[in-house]
Amino acid sequence: MDASKFKNYILGTIFYRYLSERTERYMDELLKDDIKHLQRIEAGCFQMEEEIQSGEKTDPTGLMAKYRKILLNKSFQYQQMMDMSDTLVENVNDFFDEKEVICFQTYGQKVERLYNRSKMLREYMLQIRELQQQRLDEEQNRIMRILTIVTAIFSPLTLVAGWYGMNFVGMPELKSLSLITI
Repeated sequence: MDASKFKNYILGTIFYRYLSERTERYMDELLKDDIKHLQRIEAGCFQMEEEIQSGEKTDPTGLMAKYRKILLNKSFQYQQMMDMSDTLVENVNDFFDEKEVICFQTYGQKVERLYNRSKMLREYMLQIRELQQQRLDEEQNRIMRILTIVTAIFSPLTLVAGWYGMNFVGMPELKSLSLITI
C-alpha cells in the first residue's frame, strides 16, 4: 500500500471513529430527558383520569390534545431514530467495529422501548377520552330523564288547557255548570 492510499485509509478511519463517537453522543443527547418527559405525561394522564372519575367539573380536552400532539411527535421521532439505528447496525461497508455495532443495537432497543411507551400512552389517552365521553353521556342522560319527567307532567295539562282554552261556542262542557266550578 503506498503512502497516499495509507493516508486516505487512516483519515477515513479517523473520520468514521469521530463520526461514531459523535453519533453516540448525539443519540445520548436526544434521549437524555425523554423518559422523564414521558413520565410527566403519564402522571398528567393519571391526574386527568382521577379528576374525570371523581366528577370534578374540569374540561381536560385542551390538555389531552396537547399530550396527544406531543406523543405523536415523539412517536415519529422514535420511528426515525429506530430506522437510523437499524441502518447503522447493518454496517454495510464495515465502517464500525463490533463494539460500536453493539452500542447502536443498544440505542435501537432503548428507542424501541421509548416508542412502545409513547404508543402505550397514546392508547391510554384514548381510554381517558372514552371515560370522559362516558361521563358526559351519563350527565346528558340525567338531564334527559329530568326533562322527560317534566314533559310527562306538563303535557296532559297543556292538552287540557289548550282544549278548554279554545273559545268554542258549541262545546257541551261550556253549558254544564258542574265543570265550570272545577
